[in-house]
Amino acid sequence: MDSEQLGFLSTLWTANDATPWLIYADWLEERGDRFAEWIRMWLDPRHGQHGLLPKMTAETHLEWYQRPDYWLLSWPTERKRVSEALTRSDERFDWHNQKLGNGGLSALAAHPVLETKRELALSYNQISAAGIIDLAQSPWVRSLRWLDLSWNEIGDAGARAFALSPYLSDLEMLDLSYGYITDAGGVALAESSTLPPRLRLRLECNPRLSEPTRRALRRKYPQVSFG
Repeated sequence: MDSEQLGFLSTLWTANDATPWLIYADWLEERGDRFAEWIRMWLDPRHGQHGLLPKMTAETHLEWYQRPDYWLLSWPTERKRVSEALTRSDERFDWHNQKLGNGGLSALAAHPVLETKRELALSYNQISAAGIIDLAQSPWVRSLRWLDLSWNEIGDAGARAFALSPYLSDLEMLDLSYGYITDAGGVALAESSTLPPRLRLRLECNPRLSEPTRRALRRKYPQVSFG
């Protein structure tokens, strides 16, 4: 997600009519994104979401359902619920076990109120690397000090996204327990030039991390735990 899309998604959190969505669809079309047509069709009362079914293959179906724009467009009640909870909460936002998914996490990464949060609890949310990458690339996470993503399928790509993020240098705790991380992701974390050495990194129940990788992680993060 680049800065332009981040800006569009930020405004779509509060969109009450079709106008900002149609502007966004025009922008997607200029970028060659085939889902621009899908958004227009969804908004057209002559077609609606059911008009998309003939266009769906198994591959496009999966891609569409993991997009942040789909999540914001198709779940207005949930969008309102998340936004109200995020705005109402103090410095901690706890959204444990809410089936947020990748689309929801990517949308959350574009919510500007996220910048006011110091703690984010998102365990058990059916999240994988696609959503993690958008979260790690969002400038709104720069204020975070505590991030719990345990019991999600982080994987090596998700671990690598955290290792490369330029916005998490002040993070104090990162929980990636039960995250399906192997040596490739562990090495990326150990070699990160942006995550702080004082980080309390939790990697419990990631059994495919070898002992050499664990030693490298201990050297980088003295407070790392493997369980």
